[in-house]
Amino acid sequence: MNNNSESIAANGGTCGLTRFFDEDRGPFGKYIYLFSQTLAGYNYRDPNLYNGAGYGAYSHENWANRIGWVEFGGSGCD
Repeated sequence: MNNNSESIAANGGTCGLTRFFDEDRGPFGKYIYLFSQTLAGYNYRDPNLYNGAGYGAYSHENWANRIGWVEFGGSGCD
C-alpha cells in the first residue's frame, strides 16, 4: 500500500478482520479495521478514505494515502 491508497476492502475467507496501520515498519501506531465480507458480510470496504474509514478509535480521521501496513487477524486466522 505504501501510503498510496484512497480506498480499502477486506474480502478474506478465513480471517475475521483486517487492520490497516499508518506505520510502514509493522503493526504500530494508529490503525483502523474492517470486518471480512465473506465471514461477517458488513463493514468490509471503504471507497473513500478521505472522510474517515472502518472502525476503531481513529476511524474518524482522514486515512487517504496514509496506510503503510496491513495485518490480518480475528476469528479463523492461523
